[in-house]
Amino acid sequence: MEKSILLLFTLLNLLFVRLDGRSVLMPKFLPAKISSQHTSGQSAELAYNGNTDGHYVDAAQCVLNSGSDTVPWWMLDLLQSYRIAGVNVWNRLDSTDEVRFTQISLGISSDAAAWSSFNENLFKRCFYFTGAPTDATNPISLTCPSPVVGRYLALYKNRTGLTAITQAYFNFCEVDVYVAVPDNEVANAIQPSYSMTSISLIAALTQMRSDIECLLRCSQLTNCLFVLFRTATLECWLFQSSIIPSSFAAVAGNADAKLLALYNN
Repeated sequence: MEKSILLLFTLLNLLFVRLDGRSVLMPKFLPAKISSQHTSGQSAELAYNGNTDGHYVDAAQCVLNSGSDTVPWWMLDLLQSYRIAGVNVWNRLDSTDEVRFTQISLGISSDAAAWSSFNENLFKRCFYFTGAPTDATNPISLTCPSPVVGRYLALYKNRTGLTAITQAYFNFCEVDVYVAVPDNEVANAIQPSYSMTSISLIAALTQMRSDIECLLRCSQLTNCLFVLFRTATLECWLFQSSIIPSSFAAVAGNADAKLLALYNN
């Protein structure tokens, strides 16, 4: 069991890549919904649990709708707004059903009503996939021309012109969501100043998989200007000033520690 957890953690870190030098992979296990379920009890979260195996296995690893939806859809709640750069979709690999993933829109929304009741008009479509996917094209990359700000993400299928009976279905196995940190928000490392009376600490975070992800979290807060990140422990501290509490002097003194400035011009 411990080896399985370690392997999953390693794989998730390998998947933590940058699409354009400033994009980071969002954490897994966030709330998800699907328009309908082919198998009773099937969870929409199966497409956001880190499993890219590609084998349906009786609804144990991939999502599949009932086939009766006019517009089949799958939605994800990121819990707060981000600059969404795009997604990678890991398709089915266990049959010819991979061809069902076509005429698919990637939509982004900030409207809570979109999460309450799916309406494609509430989403800004940033990519439309019309290809004929194969095993060789897995994962399928849906990259927005420019990042779109939003909290809710949806994949939805346009069935118009798809006459094959099997095209009523909508299936895939995993989605990776990438969010962008603009170039003008990241600066080089700076030298901190320390004060016994500093109250600049805003938050302490754990399991940040890189300094860029740490900076990303800072960029979501209006009063956050600096971050302290440790590579060895994956810890991240957010500050509103470069004058940080003296208690952090030992932390910042480690060779793997970096204090970075977030510029938001």
